[in-house]
Amino acid sequence: MAYPYMNGSLHAGHSFTVSKVEFAAGFARMQGKKSLFPMGFHCTGMPIKACADKLVNEGKLLGKNFEGYTEEDAAEDKANATPAVSTKHEDVTKFTAKKGKAASKVVKKKYQFQIMQALGIPKEEIHLFADTD
Repeated sequence: MAYPYMNGSLHAGHSFTVSKVEFAAGFARMQGKKSLFPMGFHCTGMPIKACADKLVNEGKLLGKNFEGYTEEDAAEDKANATPAVSTKHEDVTKFTAKKGKAASKVVKKKYQFQIMQALGIPKEEIHLFADTD
């Protein structure tokens, strides 16, 4: 099982990447070659270590099961969120998307444990991801 260290759920781009690798491996097998199916996303290596380090720091700050994070903190986080600035562009030849890739990558969660909770991982198991061994 791949550990869910990316900052969101899988999307069509992941299946596109898998399809290219699967096609190349399948084509090699059709030619009679022995083929491995090498697969990996950018959520390996240093991003995993960075996520684990964030979880270690959050564990020290908020407790093992993040019991130090309260609803008041969540309300304060929402109050401190910067509102979206709407600007009117005069140049009609330049397109700017309001719902583009960059806008979708804005993380709406403050802590890593919140991101992992949003992926469906129980709060009691999140601290297990802090160990990269």
